[in-house]
Amino acid sequence: MLVIVAILSTKHMNLFIKKSKEARRIHEFKETYASKSGDLLAYLKLWQEWKAAGFNKDWNRQFLNISVLLEARDIQQQLEIILVE
Repeated sequence: MLVIVAILSTKHMNLFIKKSKEARRIHEFKETYASKSGDLLAYLKLWQEWKAAGFNKDWNRQFLNISVLLEARDIQQQLEIILVE
């Protein structure tokens, strides 16, 4: 659950890139993560797959603002440290 908090805490909430030339492909990519329960579960699913890919900076880079994911990972690590203390 810290993942969701971390993603929501990033400076730039727009996780998906916006390229007018690629709008259809980006929309289709977003739909693969869509959840009837809302965006938060979609973010969690996306994070889990990125984690399974070893937090690879090139993972789905054509669709994602990777800097948001990297910032969220930093925030998540900071929150885990705070909770352990």
